[in-house]
Amino acid sequence: MQGRFQGACFAFGVGLLVIGCGSNRVTSSAASGSASPATAASAANQPVLGYAWDSSHSGFRAMLGVPGAASLSNSVVRQGSFTSATFCQRKSFALLSNSTGSVYALSLPGGAPVLLTAQVGGSEQIAVSPSCSRALIYQPGTSSGLLVSDLPSTPQMETLSFSTSGSIATAAVGDMGDVALAVVRSDGSTVLQLLPSSGSMSSPMLNLQNYGAMTFVPGGETILVADAGANQLWMVGPSLPAKQLASANDGISLPLAIASSADGRMAFVANRTGIPLLRIDLVTNTAPAKVACACKPSELIPLAGNAIFQISELSSGTLYALDASQAIPKTLFIPAGWSVNVTAAWQ
Repeated sequence: MQGRFQGACFAFGVGLLVIGCGSNRVTSSAASGSASPATAASAANQPVLGYAWDSSHSGFRAMLGVPGAASLSNSVVRQGSFTSATFCQRKSFALLSNSTGSVYALSLPGGAPVLLTAQVGGSEQIAVSPSCSRALIYQPGTSSGLLVSDLPSTPQMETLSFSTSGSIATAAVGDMGDVALAVVRSDGSTVLQLLPSSGSMSSPMLNLQNYGAMTFVPGGETILVADAGANQLWMVGPSLPAKQLASANDGISLPLAIASSADGRMAFVANRTGIPLLRIDLVTNTAPAKVACACKPSELIPLAGNAIFQISELSSGTLYALDASQAIPKTLFIPAGWSVNVTAAWQ
């Protein structure tokens, strides 16, 4: 059964210094915030590749430029006491959390923050659908979550109830509102279950030795799942049998993140060991492309374009990105300047 609970969408004006991111539904609309930008220094028509959260300054920094010629802005925009952010460059918004577990939505750039949900619990997780039309806010180990639709302009909230025979370790949300759940059962095994946008919880769709990562393919019900125990990549959906796409022989080695290109034709896997990154063609049967990197990937966050991803956190003082938009994928170094200026966007 699905029930749904409250969340929020918000927008913000980014001031940037250029240096060269069975179900019953209860639906409601979020009220917009009243704050307005206090400053609005623009990036002088620079293209924005994406935004990154700077944990050391509790604010945003922009990746200015284009793949291969981008740098991290020296200007950090801080709009209050937020502690983390989930970005969607494909639809230009971010979801921010604070220390009490409240979640806000923010349109990039130039909007005002909007509260989605208050005090989820402080350990909430936020999953955004591949095309960024929906988001899921949930706490691992609990049996409910908040599905947010129509992002970023008119967010609608639905409280979901997850009926499973185990504890929810992590979740992913699709563009159609389907929710995939990695469920840890009492015997220690992990299974994949699906809560469709209409209908009840499915029976287990896939047994996993050790959960690695999962995501939906844009625009549909197909789920990509990485098994970190068996070192396998699977494709599964409600109307198709599970299909193995890659294994250890192809370079899958303790996978920790997975993503899809915006057109849904390619999948990308980040590994903890071995070859750092893999590109898998979802249309042909060609062998996966192996991508080296002078880094240890920790994530795959879509940036501007069809197949460009942030693959490392800003905590190291700089960023790495994967550019798979060309025939031969490559990793990029996005440098950061030494001088950092902090700007309060709202008073």
